[in-house]
Order: sequence, then structure tokens, then C-alpha cells
Amino acid sequence: MEVIVLSLLAVFAFKTVLHYSEFICNLLSWLIAKAGKEELNLRNQLKVLNEELQTFHMVDEFPKYAKTQRKINSIKQELGVYTKTRSNVHFTCKFITSCAIQIIYGVVMMSLVITYRNSAIVSMPAVWLYPLGRIISFPIHESGTVGITIWLVVLNVVVAKISTMIVNDHALKSKSD
Repeated sequence: MEVIVLSLLAVFAFKTVLHYSEFICNLLSWLIAKAGKEELNLRNQLKVLNEELQTFHMVDEFPKYAKTQRKINSIKQELGVYTKTRSNVHFTCKFITSCAIQIIYGVVMMSLVITYRNSAIVSMPAVWLYPLGRIISFPIHESGTVGITIWLVVLNVVVAKISTMIVNDHALKSKSD
């Protein structure tokens, strides 16, 4: 019974963390790549220039309009560098977060398999599992039992299906609202 509870907790915990990994990544990249004073200054300049550009009539004051438009374009290019840097940091953070979660998940699953490799998770009459009984009982190979490996595979598939159903149901409810 202990292994069932442990495996359920591990799978649900890691699937939940994996589901919220985008939020975790956004938080980490926000902490790492905050907008600096220079970038904020450029954004303020861009805002002021855009407001100034709205006051000019393009045909009547074309030289002022064109000069302001060139300034806006150059500031947008400079801001593009900051945006690209932030995007690269976000991608790197997303990759590292995803890899870290998957590695920890793999280590936990392997530790469960190694710890409970000699115990049957569920025992039942051998005829219920007849053609595949020896495979399902891996790694202990006793007919009529379910081994930890098959248990974890089935548990992962069931949790993935349930989470897909929940996400799809949530998406349908949000569309109907």
C-alpha cells in the first residue's frame, strides 16, 4: 500500500509541477532579465515621441514628422535588442527548467523502481493476467502480480489522460463563457 501512495504522490506532484513549469519559467526569467534603467528610459522616450508624432500633420510638417519617425525607428531597433536578449533568457530558462524537472522526475521514478523491485504492487489470481502475467509482473516475474515498472507506466498514462481531460474541459468552459 505504501508504494501505491508514494507513486501516486510522485506522479501527481511532478505532473502538476510540469503543468505549471511555464509559470515557473516566466517568474525565473522575470527575476533574471528585468528591464534596466536604460531600457525603461528608451521606452519612455518612445512613448513621448509617439505622442509628439500624433501632434504633427504629415503633409504640412513633413520634415518634423520624418525626423521624429526616424528617431522612433532607431529607438525601436535598440529596444529590439533588449527584447531579443530577454527572449533568449526566457528560452534558456524554459529549457533548463524543463530539463531539471524531467531529470528529477526520472531520478524519483528510478528510485521507486529500485526500492520496490522485489515487491508486488497488486496480487490477483494468475488467470486474470494469463497471457501477459509474467510481463506485467516485471521485475519479480511471479504470475498474478503487478510489478512496480508496469504500475508506474499505467499510472503515468492514466494521470496524463486525466490531466488532458481536465485541461480540455477547462478550455471548453472558458470558450463558452
